[in-house]
Amino acid sequence: MSFAGSLIISAISGVIYKYGGQEFQAIEEVPMGLRELTVGFVQDRILLITSRATNIATNATPDFFRDQAYRYPVRALIRSCTTRRYFVVNISIFVFYSAIYIVITVIYFLTIFPVYLGLSVILGPAGIVMAWLHMLLHTNNLAMMVLRMSQVSRYTLKNALKVNGNIELLENPPVPVKLFYPLDTPYFWMNHFPWKMLEYMAGAFTMVVLILVSAIPVFGPVFFNILISPFVTRLYLAKYLRLRGFNNIQREERFYDNFGQYVAFGLVATCLEIPPFLSGITYATNNIAIALWDPEKEPSFLSAEDDDEDDDETDDDDEDDDDEDDEDDEDEDDEDEDDEDDDEDDDDDDDEAVSDSSSSSDDSPSEKEELSP
Repeated sequence: MSFAGSLIISAISGVIYKYGGQEFQAIEEVPMGLRELTVGFVQDRILLITSRATNIATNATPDFFRDQAYRYPVRALIRSCTTRRYFVVNISIFVFYSAIYIVITVIYFLTIFPVYLGLSVILGPAGIVMAWLHMLLHTNNLAMMVLRMSQVSRYTLKNALKVNGNIELLENPPVPVKLFYPLDTPYFWMNHFPWKMLEYMAGAFTMVVLILVSAIPVFGPVFFNILISPFVTRLYLAKYLRLRGFNNIQREERFYDNFGQYVAFGLVATCLEIPPFLSGITYATNNIAIALWDPEKEPSFLSAEDDDEDDDETDDDDEDDDDEDDEDDEDEDDEDEDDEDDDEDDDDDDDEAVSDSSSSSDDSPSEKEELSP
């Protein structure tokens, strides 16, 4: 019952979040030709999958260590303990989490726990301890599934943005845009809709596998959190990117282009959410971590074109500085030449003066001779 209830509530919350609070805009350029609807679509899907896989394979490791995204959940936890303005919102989130956790734990205790306890009795007292520990960890996973898909985290994020001074994001935030293919086009029914159904089936199958992994005594809940770490980051970050005005396609592309940072942030965030009751606090602080991270300012989230433009600008600045230095040198040379010319003129004047004086001295005895009788 706790499994089914958690999945149903999470699914409903996910649908509300996925389609709610957004402005729907139809995609104008829709493939129409016979080739685009058949062979072209298959080629596009293959190219899309291979390009995303290549991005993940080549960028995951460098992006994991770039900008140290893994440190922000810990920084947010420390800051929330030292900043009073986080206290009220964090406590309200914790109360909401506690209510969900207690309800799920009671249902789990009445339905699933007896099965684990009966199987663990053969291990003696250690088996009984493992059964109790697994129940606490497993129900915490289910409670966090419901909590992550809820809308309560938006209040924590907005409060964190206010505390950190990012008020401009909250004053006039753009309406998030969700792009979709029109229903009255052949492309939607022949290509897009079947492909989406295939994606949803694959997602449901993956979720079943993850739930089975989480059912492994004690270690299962830990493995579950590690495996879903990048997707947890995607949930946390989606609310922030919506405030930035990114549409659904842009948010999805950023997930694959910066997969390493999503993993780095998510690993630490989900590990902090493993201990029961502490996860009620760390869920709130992980949303604060998004505000501290401010991914739009991180270099790894800039496109290559922007980086090239920055390099070009720096090169241009260097060239301008070199030109200015050359001009200054030329001016100094001109000044030196002017000084030399002035010195030469002064020397010429001195020479003329000397020659005049000498000539005058030569003329004086001749005059005396003329005056003598």
